[in-house]
Amino acid sequence: MTRNGLLVAAGIALLVAGLGWWTLQVTLLEPGERSNASGYGQFVLAAFGVVLTVWQAFGGKVRSGRAAADADALTDTLAAVVQRQWTAAATERGLLQPEPLPIRWHLSSQPVAAPPASATTRGSFPPLPGLSRTTPAQLRSGTHRTLHRVYGGLASGRLIIAGTPGTGKSSAAILLLLDALHYRNQVAPEQRRAVPVPFLTTLQGWDPEQTSVREWLTGKLVDIPAFGGRHRRRSAAGLLDAGRVAVFLDGLDEIPEDDRPLVLRALSRQATFRIVLLTRTSELVVAAKSGIFAGAVALELAPLKTADVTGYLRRCLVDPPPAPWEKFLATLGSGTDPVAAQALDNPLSISLVRDVYQRTTSAVPGVDDLLDRNKFPTSESIAEHLLDQAVAAAYEPQPGRAGSRYPEVTARRTLEFLAARLSAENTRDLAWWTISHWTPALVRTLAGGFVGAVATAAAGMLGVLEIGLILGWKLAISPLIVTTGFAVIGFVVGAPAHGRLRNQPHQLNLYGGGHVQWKENATAGLSLGVGSGAASGLYFTYSAGTLSAGVTALLLQTPLASGAFILASSLWDKMLTQEPPKAIEPRYLLRQSLLTGAAVGLGVGLAITAGTFGLAAVANLVEAWDSFPTAWEIGLLALTWSVNLGIAIGAVCSSGCTTALAQLYFFVTGKTPLRLARFLDDARERQILRTVGSDYQFRHATLQDRLAGAAPD
Repeated sequence: MTRNGLLVAAGIALLVAGLGWWTLQVTLLEPGERSNASGYGQFVLAAFGVVLTVWQAFGGKVRSGRAAADADALTDTLAAVVQRQWTAAATERGLLQPEPLPIRWHLSSQPVAAPPASATTRGSFPPLPGLSRTTPAQLRSGTHRTLHRVYGGLASGRLIIAGTPGTGKSSAAILLLLDALHYRNQVAPEQRRAVPVPFLTTLQGWDPEQTSVREWLTGKLVDIPAFGGRHRRRSAAGLLDAGRVAVFLDGLDEIPEDDRPLVLRALSRQATFRIVLLTRTSELVVAAKSGIFAGAVALELAPLKTADVTGYLRRCLVDPPPAPWEKFLATLGSGTDPVAAQALDNPLSISLVRDVYQRTTSAVPGVDDLLDRNKFPTSESIAEHLLDQAVAAAYEPQPGRAGSRYPEVTARRTLEFLAARLSAENTRDLAWWTISHWTPALVRTLAGGFVGAVATAAAGMLGVLEIGLILGWKLAISPLIVTTGFAVIGFVVGAPAHGRLRNQPHQLNLYGGGHVQWKENATAGLSLGVGSGAASGLYFTYSAGTLSAGVTALLLQTPLASGAFILASSLWDKMLTQEPPKAIEPRYLLRQSLLTGAAVGLGVGLAITAGTFGLAAVANLVEAWDSFPTAWEIGLLALTWSVNLGIAIGAVCSSGCTTALAQLYFFVTGKTPLRLARFLDDARERQILRTVGSDYQFRHATLQDRLAGAAPD
């Protein structure tokens, strides 16, 4: 319950109490005085009714204005988060410096969409402030500089960007997204509400037969740190419904073929917001045979012109270029080598040429080697050669760049393994907590049970030592039996915890970013307190043999258990959130998972300690356990073992632990380095991988496909 809700509830309770008191007082008055008091009471009630009516009318407007202001603030926060994320991604891809390759497009001639007039004349989306309605003539062709004008002026609000592999669909989408954010920042503040925030995500994980597009996108949005609190799903859905978010969907070609027509039909019927859909042309043609994306206009990316290619490469080189580069660029610009021109008509091949042949070692041939038609008779052979050299170029020592700790052989073997696993799962996203899914289930289960047994056995032995040092007790039970018992507990808990598949884990937010669910916590706490108090009362009535002992136990145990549960659950709400409080970074999330597991275990151990101490205190008060140690000694005993055990089990059951065991398994089997997370960061620094939110991706989908094909079975 919110603070305002609590105030309203308190006000209602006071009003009811006041009316009851007034009724009682009027009843006790003399008949004459009672009549006057009744009339006065009727006047007070009527006045209260008028005040309540005015408050409802005025308060509704106030709440409406406050909700609109909250939505504006949330939208601005979302825009800032998205801009930071995709500016970093654009920098990693080299889209900002040097000046990016021009992106040229034309209206698709393939049978994938309805006539352009259906997108320009029919629809409910007015042009963005300052833009005019898009006309069919403006859809014939253009560059990335005119793409935003098309996007912002389409009446249908539905745009498809298609192209062949490597033509720069993702780059075009990122530049369009940044242009949209820049345009939003430039309009007047009072018009900003009419300019949606672009949100780019992949279609992975959406089942259109089971989940509506609104529900699925809401789940995607709440993973962004801009959304917090228990009402974050409602807030995200509200922005979608109000048209405050424009959705960029990538990877129609990367989902199962049977799902693509379902996605197009679902988007046609359910989408009420602006959409930009990215896909390969060939896959879109096949999917459109079963139904098109109604109201959408399809633009297809065109091959680059030779002048664009040579101009871009010259901007990446010293002036004048080295002799091999000068020969290559002159031949390419003259148009006398159609094989090289065809191979370098897309952004992927050009970026690979730039990276591979900027190496200065004598072992690497010059870029003019690509003009040798005995080595490279076709444009396909050039493309394959460039993809094969991408890893070697990334791990070659360069002046001004630290050498990698991983030899090229190790890096290539690891990247081929990762690419093969991702391709087998038909995905481009590598989420760190899913790495453990790649290990055999039996191995995961046994490894989790073994680690759990070792950790809890150590916790039990530590508890024995602590009890001996602090209390000076000599336990009646053998330490070996204690250690063995704890090990059994660890195996029983750890084995199934590692055997199941993982979803995105919760994270510990030390700054308290969560929102407390007061009403739910209070209800559960009171129920638990009354139940445990009643059980304690019955037990101590029987054990002590007196009713007073049971009543005392009931009165003591009920508030103690209720208060402990409400406090613990409120801290849980406040400290645990689905997203971390700072920018998402995979290795940070891995460390946070281990910390979260240990913290949860510590909390459970403290809760058990509190319950045990309360029970012992009640027992001492009612003198039911005359020969037992004091409550403080019992509480210390519970604290020692329950906290040790809780921390051990919490850490063992965390996603960080399962991922660490998976890394160890892959290292032992010769597939990856021991510290896989460090390798992934190194590969990102060398532009082989990139990060999108908390996921790793290969820099180019074509590179992933090539490495997956080269991986051993």
